[in-house]
Amino acid sequence: MRSAIALLAAAAFVTSCTPSVDDALQKNLPKVCSVLNTSHVAFVAIATSTGKISEKTMNKEAAAYEGVKTLCVDPGHVTLPTAIIQVTQAVIVVTAALKEARAVEVAEKVK
Repeated sequence: MRSAIALLAAAAFVTSCTPSVDDALQKNLPKVCSVLNTSHVAFVAIATSTGKISEKTMNKEAAAYEGVKTLCVDPGHVTLPTAIIQVTQAVIVVTAALKEARAVEVAEKVK
């Protein structure tokens, strides 16, 4: 996940050297969106299999992922700084939710 944030930050830096911010966004955002999608799928799989993830965590993760999913599908309506902020927030929430889910999964296996 940190590499996803670093990738977008690097894209922001590179855009200062390139003629088009849109080109950098179009090139780098799909990579970050792929990482977020994979993390979301892993979270949902663990949450479904254990059934022990808090409703609060489920709702926060779902909202974060849904907000970025729209951005990932249609990045043409967003600026690079906005994309960085939205994706960074989603990465933080999804990562925390996945970490919690993995802890629950490990605890379930120990029982």
